Amino acid sequence: MSTTNENLEQDAGSQTAMTRRNLLLGAAAAAILVAGGTGYYLWSAPESAIAQPIGGADVPMAELMQPGPLGDEVLGSASAPVTVIEYASMTCPHCSHFHETTYPELKKKYIDTGKVRFIFREFPLDPLAAAIGGTAGVEEARLEGRYNGQIAIGRVSNAPGGFGRLLHVELVDSAGGQKWEWSSLPQKKPPALIRTFEGDPALEQRLGIDFPEVAKVVPNDEAERFGFIYDPEAGMMRLTREMRTRLDIPDAETFLRQLATLQELGEANRRAQSGATILPTASRDGETRAEPAGA
Repeated sequence: MSTTNENLEQDAGSQTAMTRRNLLLGAAAAAILVAGGTGYYLWSAPESAIAQPIGGADVPMAELMQPGPLGDEVLGSASAPVTVIEYASMTCPHCSHFHETTYPELKKKYIDTGKVRFIFREFPLDPLAAAIGGTAGVEEARLEGRYNGQIAIGRVSNAPGGFGRLLHVELVDSAGGQKWEWSSLPQKKPPALIRTFEGDPALEQRLGIDFPEVAKVVPNDEAERFGFIYDPEAGMMRLTREMRTRLDIPDAETFLRQLATLQELGEANRRAQSGATILPTASRDGETRAEPAGA
């Protein structure tokens, strides 16, 4: 049984499909606003209000109000009783349709009259897609491009059988062989972490990877639930982690470091799957590298 892909997902619980149309409803909000297919957070003005995702856990107001990586565009009175955050993509035709057809009436009746404060926020996957020369799909919560010639993917998925979502960073890597996974699961009571390798012990030895060191590519790795997975059936090298809010989506620099780590893991995996023993070595920059025995 896969610790991250199954246990973590089962712990998380069921949830409505992750699309642009998902809403966060304010505790005192009187109505739901849906238009054009873009994503919204909607809540009442008091600072003590808690925004609640459908099928998910409460999200603190202060966390929602943190600007996205590209900053916010804000219209309307700061004292408006309702605040709406739109997550949209500059390349999304549905978002364009909303701004051409529905937004003008929304602005006239609600924003200009002081009833709504409207915040436009670029969808968090767009900067990652730009970093790999790819495209992002807001509807699918997915991006795809290329990293050093390999197909690179970032996507958000619902956690089957549980509340919450998972964030996947993936590189297409069809090496064949056996599946393996290394997972880091923080315990509810410190100090220990549960860090396990699932797969053939001989394969783990041939991989020769210092996983605790590699794990540092995940921000705040000692407090996060995540796993490095090689999936030969999907032909993927994957980093999967628990995602609570949009703030768990990495910035472009971290995303590129994670792809670089997956590429290094892929190289070690291909050698290990072929039967070569891999020994961890230290490079000049102090980072751990995997090299074939006898190199």
